[in-house]
Amino acid sequence: MASPNLFKMTESEYSSFVTQRYLSELIGVILGDFKMLLSILILLSLSGFLCYQAWKMNIDDFTYDELPESAMVEEDSNKDNIEMKDI
Repeated sequence: MASPNLFKMTESEYSSFVTQRYLSELIGVILGDFKMLLSILILLSLSGFLCYQAWKMNIDDFTYDELPESAMVEEDSNKDNIEMKDI
């Protein structure tokens, strides 16, 4: 865009030129900030969704049958009789 000769403008032409330039810059900044905030929001939403899915998958896939035998505890019918084993 060619820059108009500011010295040959009247005061009202200069005022409208500055206002138009200011508004176009302001709109550009607002749209740029909006795009940036929107992209950050989308990235945070996506990462939160993926974390939730991973957490949900770990909860759903974890069953008692998959525990190793060393983690399983056999319960005694007599709970008062507790034996301590040496390590």
